[in-house]
Amino acid sequence: MTLRVLRDNAVGKLGKGDYRVVSVENGGRVWLIGQDGKNRYIRPDLIDPNERRDPLKLFEKDQIRLHEGDQIRWGERDKERDIFKSEKAKVLAVGPEGITIENARGRVDIVQPTDRIMKSVSLSYAINMHQAQGLTGDKGIGVLNLSERNLSTSRLFHVMVTRIK
Repeated sequence: MTLRVLRDNAVGKLGKGDYRVVSVENGGRVWLIGQDGKNRYIRPDLIDPNERRDPLKLFEKDQIRLHEGDQIRWGERDKERDIFKSEKAKVLAVGPEGITIENARGRVDIVQPTDRIMKSVSLSYAINMHQAQGLTGDKGIGVLNLSERNLSTSRLFHVMVTRIK
């Protein structure tokens, strides 16, 4: 599991960057190891719930295999290539020269697997309700899990059902 700090001093004394989650204590303290090899900890319970801009991202690194025809979704913005966060794209080809991708506006780029933007790519056959913001579909499957009481609220249920015509 990786924690990405988006702004310096967003939580405790963490600088901007990626931290690997090492362990979580019963008291809620989360131990991290930074890119510099130093151990640090944060207390997520002390994060201001009213903070408007998310200072953190928590994610698991995953390796995916891309094939011609795959639908993908960008997790970050790339101004140089006119790529927007959460935008869909299509894989046109995968070859020795790189991955040929067509964005939602028809622009075609060849991206290397080691390119920074590729760290944020995910397959887009299934997306969560917040990623679907601004999209309207004819069909959808909504899932709310009762065991996730803090995530399954009537407000979020309303968000989910309004994504479908």
